[in-house]
Amino acid sequence: MIAGMEIDDFPSHIIEEIKEHVGDLELTKTVINSR
Repeated sequence: MIAGMEIDDFPSHIIEEIKEHVGDLELTKTVINSR
């Protein structure tokens, strides 16, 4: 789980992998908007 971690700690390719695994459009938008 990444809920308690800072998004900025993750390189962009890790973010992409997370988005693929999550498959949740709303969470993906949240991740993108947080960067």
